[in-house]
Amino acid sequence: MNKLTNPNSAHNSSGAIPPKPPLKNLPKQPLKSGLEILSVAPPKSDLKPEQIQLSDLADSPIPAPNSTLQYRAIGVIFGQYVPSAEHFCKGKLTAVDGTVIDAVVLGRVMPIIQKKLIPQKNYLWIVYPRTINRTSQLYLQISGVWAPKETGKADVDLDSNVEDGYFSIRGEVLEQSIARNYVIVKIKRVDKEKKLPRARARFKLKLKGILPSNAIGYFWDITVQRQGHNLTITSAKAIAAMPKKPPMKPVRRSEPPINAQFSPPVKRPRI
Repeated sequence: MNKLTNPNSAHNSSGAIPPKPPLKNLPKQPLKSGLEILSVAPPKSDLKPEQIQLSDLADSPIPAPNSTLQYRAIGVIFGQYVPSAEHFCKGKLTAVDGTVIDAVVLGRVMPIIQKKLIPQKNYLWIVYPRTINRTSQLYLQISGVWAPKETGKADVDLDSNVEDGYFSIRGEVLEQSIARNYVIVKIKRVDKEKKLPRARARFKLKLKGILPSNAIGYFWDITVQRQGHNLTITSAKAIAAMPKKPPMKPVRRSEPPINAQFSPPVKRPRI
């Protein structure tokens, strides 16, 4: 494993960009929301998927990550989905705390809602969160529902083992503002066939809270709790430093030879 160098020093003799220094274990830092961020462990690039300590989520709506650097944004909200009059797949998800959130239902979930769920009953919905850039308002994609009894899964415990409003956010931190108390995380969607355009293959998620000052450029595993329309950070762990893109070489424009002769355009008479 290569030794880490000072990020403020010049590039090494090979021209490679020096790696980022590891994040040190930090004391608890109070957030403006009154929550605390846990100590941040140093990033480990040699961590194997089976070493991730998420066994408590094995029998829950949110499974453990299948790889160390798996991007994802997923959570659960307990409430009632009410479709709009125009489209069943578009509607409102009303949480038990009274928060009304715009939501869309993914195609594979629609038959379950229409045929198996009891109308006007609260369920634990499995959702993908999104935040609107201009307003930071939360909206959701409903990808599933935790209803073992209605879906005929008698061997599954009715207790989901996940708290209402829990979200798992895993991605690269691009930006944060201590003054405005927010963090921007980049999430990449799974696109094995590479059919999604770039705009849909990745997106940014805005979280409420702060991370250590040198958090940008690292892959983070962040635990989030929904508070109204805000996704508030409750704990976070740095996983690894993300590789930097090499600097682009300046484009040199080709110049004509010094002895090249220039011939002005010939004006042709109009017919």
